[in-house]
Amino acid sequence: MKQRKKTTHSATTAGHSPEAGGLKEQLKQLSIDQLAEIAEKFLARLDQKQQWEFKKLLPPVRFEDPESHIPYERDEDFLKEIKDFCERVRNEEFVEYGAGYDSDEREYHGFGDDSWIEEMDALFEAAEIYFLARHYETVEKAYRLLFGCLEIQSREGGFYFTTSDPQAALSTDVLKARKRYFESLGHLYTGETLAEKIIDGLGEYRYIGEKPPDVKQLFPDGGPVIELLEAALIKRSSHDKPDTSVTRAIDRDSCAAQYPEMARRLDQPSEFIKQLRGELFQESLSEPDRDRQVEYTIEMLRSRIDQIVTSKGAYTDAARDAQLVEELYRFQRRDDEAHSFIAGLHKRYPHHRNFRAELKKLGLGSK
Repeated sequence: MKQRKKTTHSATTAGHSPEAGGLKEQLKQLSIDQLAEIAEKFLARLDQKQQWEFKKLLPPVRFEDPESHIPYERDEDFLKEIKDFCERVRNEEFVEYGAGYDSDEREYHGFGDDSWIEEMDALFEAAEIYFLARHYETVEKAYRLLFGCLEIQSREGGFYFTTSDPQAALSTDVLKARKRYFESLGHLYTGETLAEKIIDGLGEYRYIGEKPPDVKQLFPDGGPVIELLEAALIKRSSHDKPDTSVTRAIDRDSCAAQYPEMARRLDQPSEFIKQLRGELFQESLSEPDRDRQVEYTIEMLRSRIDQIVTSKGAYTDAARDAQLVEELYRFQRRDDEAHSFIAGLHKRYPHHRNFRAELKKLGLGSK
């Protein structure tokens, strides 16, 4: 198996490590320049991953005048830089040696050029500067692009990064970046619009960072924002308003013909499909609520498919889950995503023949 491209550094002569107390006293005698030189020599002895881990320990750089540190002449240039980078990721530019199983990560991923990590970290750092400079509209757009890029692999299948967990590879504090996104929304929008933006973001970016968003952490001051969110959620849960209801009923017989796995699950729902039972076919269910319900189910299914296949479990169950995801995409008229999802499964699991065979039995062959 070919390994990732490594950056080589010249080694320095190792010295004896003094006791912690003595080290502290020695460091106090050094100037900033001397400390920086020592740190640079120390970093040169580490591999790239160890360097990133070390940099995570350092506090963020504070700018007295953030505007003067903005790295692009125009905000549009910054956003274009992000779009260009994301397009290179999507085109698998960094995956030079194909994909395979990594015994260290215990996952399949691409192998090749790790330079995407440094590039993406730099883009996140630039987004932080724009936030400090109060360019909130640019910050909102930048984070949406960067978060979307980080989730390409998990949303579409396939291999775009030289790791199975691109978020963990970054030295960026992704949780802080997600918080900055929501803080930017607070500066850009008000009232119902702000509440809708926040609620959508809580769902869309719940997998950015190592834990789901917590409203109290995002908005520790609470107050008006929490009240807006509560009001918006109450309004969404109401099925009485004609302007928010689905205007057509879905015939179950028609559904059974077009979406056989959906129909089967509605009659015999599993633990997390129960929420779709009946409601998906009610006129009173609002279209946005139905779409969020479907999206949540898709995410749960995709995660379960990965767990089953990587643990070499019940491939038949995983294939049926895949069929359900494909049908849910088509149900929402997202045919391109349905095709991309199935193709991604065949590409993501090239060494799981039995699983791919089960997919083909259900008519889910690689296109």
